[in-house]
Amino acid sequence: MLTEPLFKISTKFGIDPFSQRAKRIEEKQLFEEKIAQLKKNLNADLIIIDHLMLCIENLVQTMNVGGYGLYGEMLNVHPGITSRNNVFRLPGKQPTQNAINRANGFKIEHGKIKNITPHFRTGASLHFAGLEIDNGPVIADIEGTPVYKDDEAEWLRVRNYQMGKFPVFFGGMVHFYSNIWGHILEAKQEGNLDNIQTSCV
Repeated sequence: MLTEPLFKISTKFGIDPFSQRAKRIEEKQLFEEKIAQLKKNLNADLIIIDHLMLCIENLVQTMNVGGYGLYGEMLNVHPGITSRNNVFRLPGKQPTQNAINRANGFKIEHGKIKNITPHFRTGASLHFAGLEIDNGPVIADIEGTPVYKDDEAEWLRVRNYQMGKFPVFFGGMVHFYSNIWGHILEAKQEGNLDNIQTSCV
């Protein structure tokens, strides 16, 4: 039985980022298997993801398609807005640098610089982990962290953790347990989450 509210798992929990693709796929599958087993052993309600930057389709797919069936039990806290229609949306691996680039009126798309309308705010989201990175339904998001043209990534990261990531995590978790968790459990018992299909390889 879990006696502590949190159990930290290192990002380097079995995956070598420098290994060959075939070996990395095998390591990722073993990583996901270890995470699922650890969650079961700890009798944990949720897995909270922070900076994993890894597609976890085996964990979130339902068991009837070969997954571990943990969709709804894995949440990601992301240092950028992930709501699809939000003008400040910054999913992906570099939301901090992308926010600085955007404040300076450009973004890098497919290796090319594209001029855009500058925006001077960023924020954070708590969302369901799904089949694609930073693409699950949003539980809570917060915007309002100022971004300056001359920001350094480290400065903005600290500012956004204080003004965005920490508040959205704690507020979002209260909302999740108060309003969503019971529905997730009910849907899982009724088998209503069995239609998840893979789209990330």
